Amino acid sequence: MNKLSQLLRSILNLIKLNKIYKNQDVITFYAETEGDWSFLDSILETVKKNFKNKIIRVCSDINDKYIIHTDSFFIGYGVARTIFFSNLKSKIFILTLSDLNNYFLKKSVHNVHYIYAFHSLASIHRVYNEKAFNAYDTFLCAGKHHNVELNKLCNIYNLDKKNLINYGYPKLDKIISEISKVKDNIKAKDLKTVLIAPTWGNSQIKFKDIQQIINNLISKYKIILRFHPMTIRNNKKDIYKLINYFKNNKNFKFDTNLSSINSFVKSSYLITEWSGSAFEFAFSKLRPIIFIDTDSKINNNNWKLMGNDCFEDYSREKIGYVLDLNKIDLIENIFLKIEKNLNDWNHQILKYRDENIYNVSKSYKSGGELLIEHIDKINYEEKFNICRNGS
Repeated sequence: MNKLSQLLRSILNLIKLNKIYKNQDVITFYAETEGDWSFLDSILETVKKNFKNKIIRVCSDINDKYIIHTDSFFIGYGVARTIFFSNLKSKIFILTLSDLNNYFLKKSVHNVHYIYAFHSLASIHRVYNEKAFNAYDTFLCAGKHHNVELNKLCNIYNLDKKNLINYGYPKLDKIISEISKVKDNIKAKDLKTVLIAPTWGNSQIKFKDIQQIINNLISKYKIILRFHPMTIRNNKKDIYKLINYFKNNKNFKFDTNLSSINSFVKSSYLITEWSGSAFEFAFSKLRPIIFIDTDSKINNNNWKLMGNDCFEDYSREKIGYVLDLNKIDLIENIFLKIEKNLNDWNHQILKYRDENIYNVSKSYKSGGELLIEHIDKINYEEKFNICRNGS
């Protein structure tokens, strides 16, 4: 579908959405990319089972798997999306998109309750832009650190108190479920698989270093290389050059799937630096990560105002090894250490995970019950015209 066709489709869907919002009581889920549904699907199912409101999906990705469904609406990334956000009439809007009201995507002029679902286990105050979360009403917190940080955020910026639900992390639950379905059929003679999954931006492992890591390992291990969607969007030439270099090696695979789950299931090791996938891998497989020690990922220069360290900082040595860039030749030695001490790592990571992440493997049930209570309250307030500040 060309750009003009996409534009026309998005405008027609805007018209359809306005009619729906005018005539029905709606809860809307929005996905910027198809990959967002790995965080939103179970939340949507919980809401759908417990409320009579019409539930709709709105997406910007023309390749979204749900786009053919009757209750899904494509609005693209352009002017239709901007108009949709600023004129939204949905009672409740659930999304994983940060920076609402920071840039061109504004809060609606109408009374909408915004619920944010975390798409990363990272802290909120460094890898995200300043004030990235100020505009939301409710947060489905994935871990204890999110509660602490959001409360501090309200104090720093003098915001109204936010609704914090100890929900959990649906994507982690999904990965754990998928891993449990797959028996480990790797035989002693088979090569183990290494997943290399860099973050994006200035903190990313340099392409030349990725090439060196693969060169060092590819004769003894299968390699899956997986880039962040933003890297794929912004570094196409570098990626093409790297992939072309290894394309004829049977032990190399380039993963373009927006969902990381299949790569996690297949892999025994993960190499990254600051990618949030580190937590998803470690907490689902209970295997340690190899963190290449690049510069910290900083998108908020005022992050120290929060007054506390980031989850992605103080967790690294709890769930893996931190390796200097000039020591990447030692990665295979670390693999041997991992196998030697795997039982200890299993117990350590499991304990750390369960102490810090809410409702592991049961966010759908336990976190869902808390969300249902919250939506019930919103419906009650709307029914009796009670202001959300209690007046």
